[in-house]
Amino acid sequence: MYWPIGTPRIYATSASCPPSYSHLYSHDGVPAPDQRPTRTSLLSPGTAADGHNASSVPPTPITPVAPFTPAIKSVEHDYYDDGQSEPPSPPPPEPSQSNAPPREPILALRVARAGHLFAVITSTSMTIWQTKPTVVLAVVVRSEASLKSYGTNTSLMLRPDAAIFVVRTSLGYLITYSLATDADSRVYKPHFSSHTNVQKRRQTHAGGPGAMAPDQILWGPGEGSGVRDVSVRFRMVIKVDAGIESALALDDELVVATRKPTAVQCIRWTPDSSGSQTSTELLSRMGWVDKKVMVREMTHDRRMNLSTWVTSDGKAYAVQRITGGQLDPDTNQPADPKKLFKGYCFYTPQTLGEKAIRCVVNAVFSLIAVGCADGNIRVFSAKDYSGNIPASHVHHLPASNSTCGSLTTLNYSPDGYCLFAGYEKGWATWSVYGKPLSNSFGADQSIASTTGEEWISGVLDAAWIGGGCELLLVGRAHESIWLLEMARSAVTGCYNSANLFRTVLQSTSSVMVYRGYDLPDLTSISAEPGLWHTARIPASYLMNHWPIRCTAISSDGRYVAVAGRRGLAHYSVNSSRWKMFANGDAENQFMVKGGMCWYQNILVAAVEANRSFELRLYSREASLDSSNVLHTQEMSAPVVLITPSGEDSLLVYTYDNLLYHFIFAPFGGTVRLVEVGHIAFHGIIRSPARVRGLSWILPESQLLDGDPSQDVAHASVLFLVDGKLVLLRPSYNEGGLKYDMRVIANNLEFYVSMRDQPFVGGVLTPSEKQVFTAAADDILRNSLWIFDGSEIKTWTDVEPVLRATSGEATRELPPMTSIPIDFYPLSALLSKAIVLGVESELIQRRDISFSFFRFSIRTHLFLPDILRFYLSHNRPIEALRLAQQYEHLEYFAHGLEILLHHVLDEEVDAHPPPAPEHAILPRVLSLLSSFKQYLDIVVQCTRKTEVRSWRTLFAYLPPPQELFEESLQRGSLKTAGGYLLILHTFDELATASEQSVRLLSRAMREGDWELCKELARFLAALDETGDTLREAMELAKIRVKQESDLEDGHGSVGSRLGTMLGVPQGGGANGASSTTSSLISNTKGISGSDWDADRRTISDAGSVLKLIRPRPPIPHLRPGALQFGPTISSNAVLHPGTRDFGLVDAKRQPTFVRAHFPPTTTFLLSVYAPSIDLVSPAMDDFVSESESDYASYWRDWFISSRGNEYFCEIDEDYITDRFNLTGLNTEVQYYQYALDLITDVFDLDCDDDMRETIEKSARHLYGLVHARYIVTTRGLQKMFEKYKKADFGKCPRVMCSSHPLLPMGLSDVPNSKPVKLYCARCEDIYNPKSSRHAAIDGAYFGTSFHNIFFQVYPTLVPAKSVERYVPRCYGFKVHAAAALVRWQNGQRDEMRRRLRKLEVESGFKDAEDEAELDEEEEEEEEEEEEDELAAMGEVDGAQQQHAAAAAAAGTATGGVAAGGEGVH
Repeated sequence: MYWPIGTPRIYATSASCPPSYSHLYSHDGVPAPDQRPTRTSLLSPGTAADGHNASSVPPTPITPVAPFTPAIKSVEHDYYDDGQSEPPSPPPPEPSQSNAPPREPILALRVARAGHLFAVITSTSMTIWQTKPTVVLAVVVRSEASLKSYGTNTSLMLRPDAAIFVVRTSLGYLITYSLATDADSRVYKPHFSSHTNVQKRRQTHAGGPGAMAPDQILWGPGEGSGVRDVSVRFRMVIKVDAGIESALALDDELVVATRKPTAVQCIRWTPDSSGSQTSTELLSRMGWVDKKVMVREMTHDRRMNLSTWVTSDGKAYAVQRITGGQLDPDTNQPADPKKLFKGYCFYTPQTLGEKAIRCVVNAVFSLIAVGCADGNIRVFSAKDYSGNIPASHVHHLPASNSTCGSLTTLNYSPDGYCLFAGYEKGWATWSVYGKPLSNSFGADQSIASTTGEEWISGVLDAAWIGGGCELLLVGRAHESIWLLEMARSAVTGCYNSANLFRTVLQSTSSVMVYRGYDLPDLTSISAEPGLWHTARIPASYLMNHWPIRCTAISSDGRYVAVAGRRGLAHYSVNSSRWKMFANGDAENQFMVKGGMCWYQNILVAAVEANRSFELRLYSREASLDSSNVLHTQEMSAPVVLITPSGEDSLLVYTYDNLLYHFIFAPFGGTVRLVEVGHIAFHGIIRSPARVRGLSWILPESQLLDGDPSQDVAHASVLFLVDGKLVLLRPSYNEGGLKYDMRVIANNLEFYVSMRDQPFVGGVLTPSEKQVFTAAADDILRNSLWIFDGSEIKTWTDVEPVLRATSGEATRELPPMTSIPIDFYPLSALLSKAIVLGVESELIQRRDISFSFFRFSIRTHLFLPDILRFYLSHNRPIEALRLAQQYEHLEYFAHGLEILLHHVLDEEVDAHPPPAPEHAILPRVLSLLSSFKQYLDIVVQCTRKTEVRSWRTLFAYLPPPQELFEESLQRGSLKTAGGYLLILHTFDELATASEQSVRLLSRAMREGDWELCKELARFLAALDETGDTLREAMELAKIRVKQESDLEDGHGSVGSRLGTMLGVPQGGGANGASSTTSSLISNTKGISGSDWDADRRTISDAGSVLKLIRPRPPIPHLRPGALQFGPTISSNAVLHPGTRDFGLVDAKRQPTFVRAHFPPTTTFLLSVYAPSIDLVSPAMDDFVSESESDYASYWRDWFISSRGNEYFCEIDEDYITDRFNLTGLNTEVQYYQYALDLITDVFDLDCDDDMRETIEKSARHLYGLVHARYIVTTRGLQKMFEKYKKADFGKCPRVMCSSHPLLPMGLSDVPNSKPVKLYCARCEDIYNPKSSRHAAIDGAYFGTSFHNIFFQVYPTLVPAKSVERYVPRCYGFKVHAAAALVRWQNGQRDEMRRRLRKLEVESGFKDAEDEAELDEEEEEEEEEEEEDELAAMGEVDGAQQQHAAAAAAAGTATGGVAAGGEGVH
């Protein structure tokens, strides 16, 4: 439920310049140079909260002045010497240092329990940071004398309240420092008294004035309180003679594990009533700990009051502290006062790799995670404190142990939903029960090293802050701290039904809402970023109330509410408007505790105000204020959680173990809550605080006709406690109402009862909604879904679960449907039959100096899994009803195809094969036969399975001949063509030839010429002599005419088809050679446009028809002929989704090309002819790009693929010249493999994932080479041919008259800008119309290509478009537009004058322009004549001419101005 987003912020103390404040060094009790040892120095905390003054502090051994903190002046007091005092003499600074040691790596990181500050240490210093704003509060640098006496720093302990810091040194000392803070004192606080537009509390509108940046200095989240004033001083040094193995700082004491002897010491911060401050217990006297071991690592969880110890032998123990007066659980007598601890060993390693090295406790889910030496994390469930801690699950490494390195740190998020593990070479996160979320092991370490991002390469320590919205990371051997922002599901902070049905993510400063619920089917499952609605939380709310603890969305997705430390705010998705409290005092009077939810447009919030507990109702329409609360419901105890149920019910669970049932009732024009019942769960739920989710299930009769006040007596209640789903079923006996309890599922992260879904959703027609609702009431509308960290499981009907819980608890629960997924699910879209989730991805690019995370939408179609479950349990009626419910979906046929494919593969691989009565395949086929897509689904499935599976499939199907006939009757000619392939594969050659003739005749009558082409190729492949094709065309009454008929252009339809397909014109004496030569010559005659159209068009049947059955090689094959021969390929990974052979360039050398065919045979194509042309259609749309299916040449496949029409084919001699590829090896991953794939010499035996990665790299490499190739002479010529045919599109501007466009890039840097289209007529750029083209990287064409193109072909430069659209109102020009036109025309005229003076052709010419130019030339000639006359002394005549010319010009100008005036 947690995903990193963006790039982390970096913090570090400056090493480039000395600090602006005075910097002193701590001697930690060691006499300072030139300081009298008989005197002491005390640093008063000044304004610190403890309030002690100098006289109340007893003399201590030489306590030095603490270092100055940023912008804080420490207060120095007198030395005390036998009651006398004199002015102090400040200790001199260290002579060898002037500031903090620069660039020392951080060794440890610790965060206070409240999260308001954290501290880090280096080998010689300690730095205390404030969390928000993230600034340094104090720096303690130890002096040389201290380092020499005590050793360097090794680890850091922090008392949970951050009042005492303990530094462990290398020589076995513990140095303690105290930190005093003043809650009211601040070093500085942002204040802009003179600024007129400082952030104000107002209703902000996204994108409106003041919403984006009201001033240039914004307060960040949590930074409104300013920087705290703190005072740090040295406290004492503790020498542990027995040696320190580990230490742990608790609220009351410091726990130290020693080495010799092996013992555990408890050192109290303050002496107890008896004056004692230390207590010790030897490990040898602890009977539950093995002998001769040491405690290597200790952790403690306050909420569970449980500690964990990891010993040197790799075992893990759960430990509790024994306090005075506590009874021994074994003897029920007062515990031995010498006994300090009790515990149990819950983990024993079996191998060296399983030895425990880290432990952490998850109090929310009652789990203990044990990090082992092999990198895996084994998790145990703490059921009680008596040693019942069984194994729960394992978090497996996302990479090999050598790739990850050893485990360094382990941390659960504050809400317990996410586990972070740091390793020597990276880090990883998992959900609480083991679903991988994100990791850095797939990053390119070379890029991370170049950019200095050590947080990717390895993590030494980490800590969560801000309630889990941010993560602090410390790299290995680095001085910086990285702050990584996390996005998390709203369910983690507010568990209610709307948050489960609607995907909502919250980050530090924003809320992201998924908007695909009401969009068309294919749009909602896309990964487009536009599917997310992102709302920035107002900065004026965040600056004082960060972090956001609770987010709730309404059931219809229109409203969102957030709550931080105090108050709340809500947001309208439709209007993009936030509403906050205008009065800050009213906002600070309460805090949301117990969650929020929406009822229509009314927000329900469980709040705590002035030590009272309330439910408050706020209207979205009214402003937020204490006086505008619609209703306030007093509660007797704090609220654990609230959740809506049904149409008008609200369930409220409180800490006194009561479940209240309220209904929303109208009252006086408003709404109020009315309590209609409650249930007490005393003795059933032991700890109400551990309840994370609840709902109830009412019988249909009670839901429709029952009295709401009796709902509590009929409702079955579901509780999610820790990771257990508990069902409470009501029953009656003599004593009255009681509840039968049963745990129906374990290790759950969340559950969803579809009865709580308040909407059907989806963009459906009324009839579809009616069908959906009718079917869903009995099937999925009554289902229960759970997620256990690995897969989604569902009971399609919850009623059998309820019956299994009633009475006898030994009754077995009904089986569940398993839905495997490879991403984290967030919601199930019942109306679209998909499970929705997100997946995080780390992006690294060489053109930027940082890496960043982004997440994308992932979907999984659950329909095939549920249908298979029904069919496997012999429930065909339910399967049919469910399939009919989703028949309207655009991807319905795809779902049925997935079902058939999975079942077929399993039954083919089953050993022994299932008996017919137990086989699921016939049931699946029976289900498919109920839908019109049945024949298409079978054909599509055969294309994606191996031929060996076809026999199994058609064992339960009618003969292919009958399916072919049925396809013809339905008019599905392409589907019928698919069955021709099956007939041919089953050796029914005669039948295939006969049916080919029928299909060819039918296709010609209907004008399906593309199918005719595919059939002709198929028939030509059946017989090398061409007799089969010629006979088929004769039977179809197609007469082939001579070449002269084609030249005359008067051939019939049959002759044109035959000539275009290259049909042989006769046998002749040469037999096969003559027919093959004829085929080659006629194929050469195909025009360029037909050729390109043919290559870029494909039908489903055409893709199937490409499979060519191998025949024995022709003896004495002449050069220029085509030879097919069977062979065996050891490394072929073959699929039936075949590709036919592509274009063969005459420049290429003889080569053997392997295509993907059924595994029984592979084709070798031996090309000897100087030029043989075989058409290569594009890949089928349904097959993904990662299947690695390509034509005879990879470049042919790439060019012919849909979406790649903008590319031209790069000559082989260019791409094999290493000079042309200079520098690309650093830009492309797996460069050499990608180049081998492009040049068709790739022969690496690798898995599918590796193959897909290499293919992506090959496409990227081809694009980069393409940018270089198209500016060469040959490349420009190819692009010229495409430009003439307008392959790149035409200008959408009306005034350009569909002028052809040219692709261009806005940047030469890959992955920065997509391709654009340039119009030379209007000199503007446009976006491609097709989304396929819009996804092409603009760097694949470059920023200079279009300019070079028109430099090389100047005749293609069109006349510039001067026509403009002038807006008018009733014939009058609109004033603003007219003024703009006048200004633009003036600028254009001025440019023309300057160009004309420079004798440069402007390119703008039309009739009006010519007239204007003539007038301007005449004026200039007149001016020159006047100058000559003036020089000759004829001034008077010149003045008269000039006056006349000016008068004429003024008249013309005035006319233009008057005509240009528009309507105001």
